[in-house]
Amino acid sequence: MAGRKQTLMTEDVLKIIEELPEPVFTAKEVSECVETSDPTVHARLRELEDAGAISSKKVGSRAVAWWRNGAF
Repeated sequence: MAGRKQTLMTEDVLKIIEELPEPVFTAKEVSECVETSDPTVHARLRELEDAGAISSKKVGSRAVAWWRNGAF
């Protein structure tokens, strides 16, 4: 896995989503901003959701929309 970031911290993900142009985003959009696997991004997003920083809603059979709390 050469070139992949070894550790993606929750704080890294929070910074990325704060810089996204839209308040609603997908895990795929976040993972495209970093060289980390989708499962790792999902884990960090769940941690942020558990901490109350973001929320999510399942919008399809496999799709999940995420948003920054207080963005609306």
